[in-house]
Amino acid sequence: MSFLSVKNVYKSYGDNLVLERLNLNVERGEFISMVGASGCGKSTFLNMLLGKEALSKGEILLEGKSLSQEPDAERGIVFQKYSVFPHLTVLQNIMIADEFSQAPLLGWTFGATNKKIKQKALDFISIVGLTAAINKYPNELSGGMQQRLAIAQALMKSPKILLLDEPFGALDPGSAPTCTSLSTIFGNKTT
Repeated sequence: MSFLSVKNVYKSYGDNLVLERLNLNVERGEFISMVGASGCGKSTFLNMLLGKEALSKGEILLEGKSLSQEPDAERGIVFQKYSVFPHLTVLQNIMIADEFSQAPLLGWTFGATNKKIKQKALDFISIVGLTAAINKYPNELSGGMQQRLAIAQALMKSPKILLLDEPFGALDPGSAPTCTSLSTIFGNKTT
């Protein structure tokens, strides 16, 4: 059984057929790239994988089970546009997901829990090369730095699948995370 299976998927908006007969099997640890002209359905497909768009026909299975119709922690996403919180520092932006998981009412953790989350965030900050910007706010960062921040945010929850919609467009070649560094982060967890 494949880690991710896309079986005979169709997507249409009224009479406008966007995707048809889409079939794909992805094994655990594989990196898959989609290439195509603007408007050919790449982002629509990513949104279906994320659970933001309903399939018109077919099914998508993760580890043999239907994907939830709502985005969840199993699927990380980095969009073309930066998805960072403007009122939080780099460190706070990366810590926030784990803090909400641990303290859903307050959104802030304390003591040993906070220390553990902070260390995990610092590790991801280092991986994406933002250590010198740890206390800066997004408006103080370049576009490429904001994109690296968004990548670190997505990695923080260790999703089973990491969906990237042109995440390296704003990055210079020296600052884009490589497949090797992403594979090191997740071992065999991410596709």
